[in-house]
Amino acid sequence: MAINSRAGNGATPRETALELGEEIVAVRQDLDMLLAEADRRRHEVMDVRLQLRRHAATALFTGMAILGGAAAMVRFRVRRRRQRQRLSARAGRLGQAVSRMMDQRHRVAAEPTFLGRIVTAIVISAAASLANSLVKRAVDQLLENPRLNGATEARRGLDSASRRT
Repeated sequence: MAINSRAGNGATPRETALELGEEIVAVRQDLDMLLAEADRRRHEVMDVRLQLRRHAATALFTGMAILGGAAAMVRFRVRRRRQRQRLSARAGRLGQAVSRMMDQRHRVAAEPTFLGRIVTAIVISAAASLANSLVKRAVDQLLENPRLNGATEARRGLDSASRRT
């Protein structure tokens, strides 16, 4: 916007100020109208129901495409899982594993890591301790139970008597 100033035509400062004030009012009105239009459009864009009414077909096709894609992915995964469970596929994977084992023998019998050795030692000592306590408990029960001891002594007597005859 060009300022239509009469300053060069001998206009007084008061007339120039009034003229500038009128232009400022006009610019403000234009800005107010632009902001009101932008606000109206923002409300329209954010109104989901209005957008669904305006673009129902597009929304329907988009929803169908998303659901179809999800269904296709599920179908593909189920089909692939079934194929992998077949005996022929499992045998093929086993053959590949054996051939990899033959090609890379050094990786099959790899040394355990330091942490692996520590964990193995802990597990072995815990298992040995558990087995030791179970054996002690069983022996103590056998020694403390008189009925079992009597039966054992009776058997010993029968055995020795049968040996004498």
